Amino acid sequence: MKNFYRSFLFCSLLSLLFFGCSEDTNPILLCGSVNPVKNLDWLKQEIDEIESTDIGRETFYISRSRYKGETVFVKASCCQLCNYQIVFFNCEGEQVQGLGLMDFEEMDWKLVWKSSSNQCEFD
Repeated sequence: MKNFYRSFLFCSLLSLLFFGCSEDTNPILLCGSVNPVKNLDWLKQEIDEIESTDIGRETFYISRSRYKGETVFVKASCCQLCNYQIVFFNCEGEQVQGLGLMDFEEMDWKLVWKSSSNQCEFD
């Protein structure tokens, strides 16, 4: 009887190991890409521009959210003393008009990219 329980336990644990661990079969696609930082040329250009200055590397970041059913990106800064207007982009890299600070604060943003030397604090 002990052997039965041991065999049953072993098979159960083995089943959990094989069937419980799997890769995400439904990755989140942003603008048709799993990795927009590498696959969207306009986004790579924005990142290169940010990386070209100290203030950019330390305070700028790119996040994404949804607006009217579409993915939007924001290039923003956590610098409280900087006079900077946040810029919203669609998947093609075109600026999205009609979005402002109120929209920015109310939307559910997910960080897409920040420099390794970025000093911003994110939740």
